[in-house]
Amino acid sequence: MSPQRWSLFILFFLAGVVGMLPAAERASSHAAFGPRALWAAVSPLPEQAVSLTPVTATQGFDDAPSREMIEALAKVQANYYGASPNRGELTYAAIRGMIGTLGDKYTRFLNPKQYQRMQEENSGEFGGVGVVLTLNDANEAEVSQVDAGGPAARAGVRVGDRVVAVDEHPIRPGSHAAERVQDLLHGDPKTTVRLSLLRPKRLTPIPLTMTRTVIVMPTVTSRLLSNGVGYLKLDSFGERSDEEVGYALRRLKARGMRALVLDLRGNPGGFFNAAVDIASRFIDQGPVVYTRDRDNQRVPVPNIPSRRMTPRVPLVVLVDGWSASAAEIVAAAIQDSHSGVLIGQKTYGKALVQTINPNPDGSALVITTHHYYTPSGQDISHKGVKPDVAVELPVKPTPNVDPPLQRAVAVLREMTRRQLSERH
Repeated sequence: MSPQRWSLFILFFLAGVVGMLPAAERASSHAAFGPRALWAAVSPLPEQAVSLTPVTATQGFDDAPSREMIEALAKVQANYYGASPNRGELTYAAIRGMIGTLGDKYTRFLNPKQYQRMQEENSGEFGGVGVVLTLNDANEAEVSQVDAGGPAARAGVRVGDRVVAVDEHPIRPGSHAAERVQDLLHGDPKTTVRLSLLRPKRLTPIPLTMTRTVIVMPTVTSRLLSNGVGYLKLDSFGERSDEEVGYALRRLKARGMRALVLDLRGNPGGFFNAAVDIASRFIDQGPVVYTRDRDNQRVPVPNIPSRRMTPRVPLVVLVDGWSASAAEIVAAAIQDSHSGVLIGQKTYGKALVQTINPNPDGSALVITTHHYYTPSGQDISHKGVKPDVAVELPVKPTPNVDPPLQRAVAVLREMTRRQLSERH
């Protein structure tokens, strides 16, 4: 590419970065990532998305900084003593540096592999081997979960195994070790992958080969507790979460559910439109939330009456300090509309919404574009949503004892008793 063409590429690429977005349209609950999707998570769509002022290719730029960037790229490649990174790597580094000047940890750049992984995880399906990796105390990638019947389980992978290599790529201890293993394990179904594992009491690595398959990761688990109390745990707000919630509610009702615990503890958020859809199942009228854009336009996001769960049953929502963003939207909507009782600890306190902007090369920019407010107009940034009934966890938890859930069942029992006495 000639210097002139490279200059134009940089200018138009950077104009797309800082140009924010034109008007976005509401995405379906079941649609895959569109060109732009609204994201409400700590990781990480309104009924009517807010329009933002478009920026032209030259607006906000003068020639000098652009020339300086292009010259800097050329000088690094021409003069650096060591191995010079390619232009793609330099461009990505420049974008990350520019984003870093915003001082917003939620606005970030995803390279093609990171964006692909984000899409896979939020679609609920990806090619993998059925393991979950976490960092142990030594910053090693350690297997913390093995899916029963999955490729890893069939090959003999065990919880506690430490991954030291994937397809001859060494995995060294570090803060990104688990993430690196997960990236290498993801791939097309029916392809093979080789792992080298260190196991307690074994001095030499164990080589294992397995074939990737389609891994389906549901975001909802549910069961019926005693006395007709339904329990629904929502782990995140993915593309299919609303569909999964609807299916779980139908099953619980068919089994005689008379009250419900919605567990949002540890839920980091996800798609904004999924939060609106799911909140609409539990509230009689909106708005679900208010959004405000950079032009200070305040827009109510209405509920979707057709999604309302019927018949209505007493509802308790469990929250904690890791219930964030989209989870806080649902919790606050239920609390402000008096549709249920919140129990647990104060939530995380993230009231920002990001817009995901894919790039032609497969990378993406996740840009903070909106601030949201609860239906009563509260700003929960850095404050979180306070539960109606606070239940602090003991310093030393007792195995198989869940104080917030126990309190939720007790509250629902009283709500159900009161409801029955009012009917008579």
